[in-house]
Amino acid sequence: MAAKSRDGHVWTPVGGFTTGIETDAVISPQTSISTSHNNVYDVVVIGAGYAGLAAVRDLCNQKQSVLLLEARDRIGGRTYTAKKDDFLYEMGGTWVTHHMGYLFREMVRYGMDRDLITTGSPNMEKGFYTINVAGVNPRKLSHEEAGAMQAKAWDMFVNVDGQYGRTICPLPHAQLDNPIVPRSTVEQWDKVSCQDRFEEIKHKLTSEEQGLLVSLLLHISGGNLEDSSLWDMVRSHALLMHSSDNFTDVWLRYKLRDGQTELAKRMFQEAKNDGLNFAFSTPVASIKQSASGDGPVTIRTVNNQTFRGRKVISTIPLNVLKDIQFSPPLSQRRQEAINIGHINHMTKVHADVSNKELERWNRMRFPGHLMYGYADGALPNGDVHIVAFGKDDRETFIPENDANKTIDALNDLHPMHVKRLLLHNWSTDPYSKGGPAWWRPGYMSKYQDELQSRHGNILFASADWAHGWRAAIDGALEQGTLNARTAFQENNNVRPKDNIVGNLLTRALSMCVPHSYDDIAVTRLIRGEFDRTKVPQHPVPHMMPSTGDHESKPAGGIKIINASLFRMGTKSMAEAYTILGYRTHHAIDDPFTVPWHLIEEAAEGKWPDVPGARPRRPYTRSDWDAIWGSYDVVTDVASPFTMDLAQAYPDAIFVVVQRDFDSWWSSFESEVLGWCFFRGAQPLVAIFSIFGLRSGNALRKCFLGFFNAKSLEDIKSNAREAYDRYFNDVRRLIPEERRLEHKLEAGWAPLCAFLGKEIPDVPFPRLNDRAAHTAHSRANFRNSLSLVVRNVLYWMVGVFFVGYLAWYLQGHLFSRD
Repeated sequence: MAAKSRDGHVWTPVGGFTTGIETDAVISPQTSISTSHNNVYDVVVIGAGYAGLAAVRDLCNQKQSVLLLEARDRIGGRTYTAKKDDFLYEMGGTWVTHHMGYLFREMVRYGMDRDLITTGSPNMEKGFYTINVAGVNPRKLSHEEAGAMQAKAWDMFVNVDGQYGRTICPLPHAQLDNPIVPRSTVEQWDKVSCQDRFEEIKHKLTSEEQGLLVSLLLHISGGNLEDSSLWDMVRSHALLMHSSDNFTDVWLRYKLRDGQTELAKRMFQEAKNDGLNFAFSTPVASIKQSASGDGPVTIRTVNNQTFRGRKVISTIPLNVLKDIQFSPPLSQRRQEAINIGHINHMTKVHADVSNKELERWNRMRFPGHLMYGYADGALPNGDVHIVAFGKDDRETFIPENDANKTIDALNDLHPMHVKRLLLHNWSTDPYSKGGPAWWRPGYMSKYQDELQSRHGNILFASADWAHGWRAAIDGALEQGTLNARTAFQENNNVRPKDNIVGNLLTRALSMCVPHSYDDIAVTRLIRGEFDRTKVPQHPVPHMMPSTGDHESKPAGGIKIINASLFRMGTKSMAEAYTILGYRTHHAIDDPFTVPWHLIEEAAEGKWPDVPGARPRRPYTRSDWDAIWGSYDVVTDVASPFTMDLAQAYPDAIFVVVQRDFDSWWSSFESEVLGWCFFRGAQPLVAIFSIFGLRSGNALRKCFLGFFNAKSLEDIKSNAREAYDRYFNDVRRLIPEERRLEHKLEAGWAPLCAFLGKEIPDVPFPRLNDRAAHTAHSRANFRNSLSLVVRNVLYWMVGVFFVGYLAWYLQGHLFSRD
C-alpha cells in the first residue's frame, strides 16, 4: 500500500471528504541531512517538481554537491500520481507525447518512451459525446462529429494571419528571439485578449460552436476570456505543428502506463545514487545574498533552519514567489510580474461512478462549474473513471468544501452515480496557488525575459515561464535542464570550446596589426565575424587595478552604472572608480579593445528603426554580460543603454553626473558628433568596418537611436528633448537609495560615502578637457587609419606572393619537355 501524502482530498459517501491521498511520490525518510547545516553546497535546488528533479539529477551526475529542499512531503510538484484500489489517478500534469523534446529525452532515458497507454477505454470511437450549450437543445453526437465542430472553431480562432500562426509564431520555443518575426510584431499580437479575438469571429460560428470554443478556451487557460492571452493560444497551436489535426495526439491521448510519479521517482533515485542531499517538508521563507554577489547564498526555512549554496536554483511557482523574502529585493519588474501572477485557477475532479454506459463518453456543458467530462477507463471493480474540468469559479465553487455541489456539477454534465471523488485543488494549495501558468494579454512580451533572468547567484527555473511548453511537463524539464547547466558551468568556470578557425585567423591577422592592437583586440575582431555572441570576458590589462582584493575576485556583473552622457566627466569618473579599486570600463580609453560589433547589435535591438539596422532582438542579461560582465563599473558608451542595464542588473547602484545642457551640448557636438558625422565620415566608416573596426557604425547607431533621429540634423533638433528625457527617466525609475547625484567639484567625500569606501590620499581626478579629448580622438583616428592601410598593404603583398608562387609552379614544376 502506498504512503499517504498530506496533499489532496478523497470523498466517499461514508467518510465524506478527508485530507491526504495515497501515492508513491511520498519520500521516506524525509531528510538525508544531519541537524548541522554548516556545509556550503555547490547548488541548492528549491522544489522537487520536474524542474527541480531535472536540475538535481543533472548536477549530481556532474559530481556537484547538491541539496534539494521541498515544502511538500513528496516529489512531483504539480504533477503526481495517486493510487487507489490498484488504479492510477493523475492529479496534475497527465499526458505525454513524443513531440515534447525534453520529456521524450527523459522517457527514453528511463525506458518509458514505449510503455504508454491511451486515454479512455479501447474502441472509444464506439462511444458518444453529449453537448449542452445555453440556448440550444442538448444533443448526442459521435466523437468524430464533436471533434470536427471543435476543430472548425479552434482553427478559425487561431488563424489570425491566414497561415494558422506560421507567420507570427514560426518557432514557438523562440517567441521573442527568432530570425523571422520582429519583436515589435509579437508585442502587438501579445496585447490581444481571447475576448477580443472571439468578438471578431463569433458571427461566423453557430451557437453550439461558440459554446464549444469559449468552453475550450476557458478549459485551457483556467481563467476568463478578458484576462486570457490570445498569444498563448497561438503559441500553443504552433507547438501542435500549426495544425489542429495534432490536437488530440499531442495533448490528450497518451499517458505513462506506470504513471507520472514513476518517472519522477526514477529521476530522484538517480540523483540520490549520485550523492543528492535532500530535505522534504521544508518550506523556504527567505533567500539572502550579498549585494556584491560575493559569498554563498543563504536560505532560511519556515522552521528557521539555514542552508547555504554557491548557487541557488529556485523552481518556486510564479504565484508563490511573493511569499518568499529576497534580499537584496528582486527587481522592480520581476516584483511587478509576481504581483500580477498568472490566471489559471482551473478545477480538476476525479470521479468513480457506477454508470458503465459512460465508459466511452465525453461531455461538454457551458456554462457550468464543470464544463468538460472525459471517461478515462474502467476500474478493476468495473466502475468507470471520469475526469472533469472547470474554469476559475473560486468565488462560488471550492470542490473540497462542498461535496454536494461537486456531485451536482458532475450530474449537470450527465446523470451519474458517484461512489468516490479524488481531487487536488491547486488554487487553494499554498505551494502552487494556481494550476499551470496561463498569462494575461501583454504579459509575455513584458515579463518573460525578466522571469527567466537571474537575480545574482539565484537562478529561476519553472514551467511557468518556459520558452516553449510553458505550463507543461516539458517546460519544467526545459527550465531545470538549462539552469542546471548554467550553475555547473559557472561553478566550474566551464567555457564554450574555442573556435578553431577563429584561433587560426587570430594568429594570421596578428602579424598584420599594430603592436598596440593586442591579442585580446585581435581575438575580438575575429570572433566578431565568426561568433557574434561570445567575446572574451577579460578586462583590458591596463584598466585593471594593480592592487587590492578585486584583482583575484571572479566577475559578478556590473555593480555601478555611471549615469551620465559623453563629455560629462566620464573620463574623470572612470579614473576615480579605478583608484577606488573597481574594474572600470571607459571605452574611449582604448577603443580597439571594445566589442563594438556587440554594441552595434545592442543598438539595433533597442532602436530597430535606425538607418542601417539589421533585425535584432533586444539584449538581455547574458548579452550585456558578454560586453561588460567582467567589469564592476560602466561609463560613456554604456550611457545610451542605462535603463536597459538597470533592468538587467537590478542590484546595481547609480552615480548621476549631469552637466548643464548648453555647456555639454557645445562640447558633445564638436568633440563627439564631429568625429562621427563629419563630411566624408560614412565612406571611412564603411572601409573601417570591412576590417572589423565597427566603432563608427556602433556609435552612429547609438546616437541616432538615443536622439530618435535619422540624420545629424535630427540629432541637433532633438538634442534637448533627449537630454531631458534621459535624466528624467533615471530619476523617475531609479530609487533614491540606489542613486547618488554627484558633481565633480564635490570630490571624493560624497562618492566614497555612497560606495562605502575610504577617501584615497590622492586628489580627485579632473581629466580629458576639450583639448585632451581632441588630441586623443585624433590619435585613435590615426591608429585606425594606420591599421587599415597596413592591412591593405599586407593583403596586397599576400596576393602578389600567391600569384607569383602560382606562376613559378606553373612554369617550373608542371611544364612539359
